[in-house]
Amino acid sequence: MMVAGSVLTALGIIALVVGNWINFTSHEKFPRDSKTQITTTQEKVISIPPVVGGLALAGGVALMVAAARR
Repeated sequence: MMVAGSVLTALGIIALVVGNWINFTSHEKFPRDSKTQITTTQEKVISIPPVVGGLALAGGVALMVAAARR
C-alpha cells in the first residue's frame, strides 16, 4: 500500500506541475495523385485539470498515512 501511495503522490505532483504543457504535433500525408502529396500538421494539447492532480496527491498521501499506521 505504501508503494501505491508513493506512485499516486508522484503522479499527482507531476499532474499539478505539468498541467496544460503536454503538447504534441501530428503529421499526416495524403496522396493527391501519383506524384504529389499533401501534408497536414496539427498541434494537440492534453490538459490535466488541477482538481485531478490534487485528488491524486491527496489520495496518495492518505494511502501512505494509512500504510504507516498499520
